[in-house]
Amino acid sequence: MDNTIFSIWIQGDLDDISIVCIKSWIKFGYEVVIYTYSQSLLEHNTWKFKDPQLRYENANLIFDIIDNPDNSELLDTMGYAPLSDIFRLTKINKEGGTYLDTDMFLIRELPDKKEIIGSEYTNQSGAYKSSRLENPNFNVLRLPAGSPILQETIDKILKSKAWRHPHEVGMNSNNNTFMKIFQKLLFTEKYRHLKVRALAKAFDYSPIAWAYWKDIYQSPIIHHYKGKYAIDQPDLQTIMDKSIGIHLWRNLYRKNKTIEIHPNIYDKLKASLREVEEPKLTFCIPSFKRADILKEKTLAFLNRHGIERDSIYIFLNDYSEYDEYLTKIDNGYNFVITERQGIGATRSFILNNFFHRNKDIIMIDDDIEDIREGVNQKLTKSLDNLKEFCINYFKDLRKYDCYFGGIPLFDNPYFLKEGISTNLKYVSGAIQFHRKVIHRTPIELKLDEHYINHFEDYLCNIKYFLRDGKIMRKNNYFPITKNYNKIGGICEMEGSIDLRMEKGSKNANRIIELYPKTCSIVKKKGGLLNLRLNHFYTKTI
Repeated sequence: MDNTIFSIWIQGDLDDISIVCIKSWIKFGYEVVIYTYSQSLLEHNTWKFKDPQLRYENANLIFDIIDNPDNSELLDTMGYAPLSDIFRLTKINKEGGTYLDTDMFLIRELPDKKEIIGSEYTNQSGAYKSSRLENPNFNVLRLPAGSPILQETIDKILKSKAWRHPHEVGMNSNNNTFMKIFQKLLFTEKYRHLKVRALAKAFDYSPIAWAYWKDIYQSPIIHHYKGKYAIDQPDLQTIMDKSIGIHLWRNLYRKNKTIEIHPNIYDKLKASLREVEEPKLTFCIPSFKRADILKEKTLAFLNRHGIERDSIYIFLNDYSEYDEYLTKIDNGYNFVITERQGIGATRSFILNNFFHRNKDIIMIDDDIEDIREGVNQKLTKSLDNLKEFCINYFKDLRKYDCYFGGIPLFDNPYFLKEGISTNLKYVSGAIQFHRKVIHRTPIELKLDEHYINHFEDYLCNIKYFLRDGKIMRKNNYFPITKNYNKIGGICEMEGSIDLRMEKGSKNANRIIELYPKTCSIVKKKGGLLNLRLNHFYTKTI
């Protein structure tokens, strides 16, 4: 499923509420597209909030209000809310996708469903009492392109008096006439199955009812009420534990010229976003029978660069190794028993089972002494700041729209080059950067349903490239490490270097059979067999 959220913004530059909500989407790894009719902001790119996962697009490419004479006066005539309604319906009808209002704060990732329609609580007493407990709302909308209800809603809107003569019916920024057309259709027998499949509970995305909107900005907590208009309002802890998002009711905030009282719920939501602004790195180290080597090399390297111990996870195959590692390695690290045998199975476990692909992670070998940077074709130097390097690496992954990257394995500065490549060039298994991803096929390091050890790093490169069409490599860096170390690791797991190479040969030939043209077999000095990726290979869609 596409990992993109789109929204429409018509009112000049983004306000604080919108920026906070968009940051909450970015926090969960979503790519964000904000459509706008502000030609000046688009032309000069003067938006006050920018991020590698965020881009701004011209809304006229979807629904034209500039060159189309029938639409040119819509903004002045109707206001932003009705125009926003027709825009999102048109966009999803044409291309499909996921729409969120810019005042929708995400607490957790969206469910992996093809269809989602948001809803909100209705009044259960008073003049506007509703026969329904909840009503559909456009604050969240995900439907496939060409969904019949979208086209039927658009057709009815274009024929309506509200569209043809908006002045006569008092169309303005608070008018929800177009949404009512959609609501009425959804409750017909024709769309009953869609309503059952797609309509979310109000608790999912609008858990704080409109009647209690002031509590968001004027109270640090909200209790379980059943007071105003007999709406059953959940308490804040239940919302934070179980809801998917919180609609922040910006229209009421603006209309009432709200004066905030601090601390409040909005403050708490903003505080939860600090990880976006101050990313916490996560290092994952698969290790097998190398407690001494791990301590003397990789952990010493990370310690020199000030990496906090609580951000380092050491993955062991089983409990038989745990006591030795715990005895030899200082306290403060996170130990995880995978009960998986082999590096391919362990890396797959880390990516897909332990972190569930919902965290940026740095996979690093247990025998890394240093990372070097090329100065010229003869000289290299130690990396100045590993934290900064890693933070910037994830920013670049988002900038280049990649989900996997790393550095080469050269040990000769002559072959190092400045810059970044995104073609099929080998990314070393010594240190790899895996960007969090929710709605893409998991990468499993298997051949014919079996996890592999030797050449799992090449298989990882190939599978990411075939899935995403690109992988990223920073070409001016390389690790200091020892390949084919007899102590621990793949060699000891397979029984010896010779047995490792024997299995490696079978893996290499099978990789070439399954993924032809992505790589070839070469022999290095000393007769060691290796693979060479084809950096001219292009993914065929």
